[in-house]
Amino acid sequence: MNKLVKGSIAGGLGVVLLLGGAGTLALWNQTAVVSGGNVTAGVLTIAADATASTWTDISSDVVTQTGFSAGKPISDISAYKIVPGDKIKFTKTVTINATGTNLKGKLTFDPATIVAGTGTASANLKSKLVATLAATGTGVSASGTANEYTVATNTTNSTVTLVLTLELPSTVGDTTGEGTIAQTGTVDLTNVAFKLNQVRP
Repeated sequence: MNKLVKGSIAGGLGVVLLLGGAGTLALWNQTAVVSGGNVTAGVLTIAADATASTWTDISSDVVTQTGFSAGKPISDISAYKIVPGDKIKFTKTVTINATGTNLKGKLTFDPATIVAGTGTASANLKSKLVATLAATGTGVSASGTANEYTVATNTTNSTVTLVLTLELPSTVGDTTGEGTIAQTGTVDLTNVAFKLNQVRP
């Protein structure tokens, strides 16, 4: 065998031996690091502020007390005895923080947190009461759905006034026509809840 052929064979065996001894041959790779900045989460919170809540009698036949836009204050709600035709309102201010590029919130109240006292009369009173929510403040607007308000983004530490109106209609009666339904009944609003939820279109 001539020297050229011998040299080619030896060179080929050398390559095989090198590959076999070094394991798998790695493909080229590289990593580049670039600055993408920071992503920060937004905020959606609601909290009762330090001011006291108030109750006001706004029944249609109540004379407005001097210094009030409508109705007269109820100093002790536990002593108030509601009767058909009465309308009273609960007022409380809260602080809303809503920040997020595509954030949209829904503000409502939870009817389940208006709790009937014990007995049939209390259950009847709760079922007959008509509860209505009104909310005013920066970034808050009516949604078009009853008792529901839209909270816009960039509403940072906004003071929002919540008014929950309770009405016992003058048409309250029972199926037997006695007209005594709900008498002596009670409802508890000590833990009434206002809810702020994120929504997506």
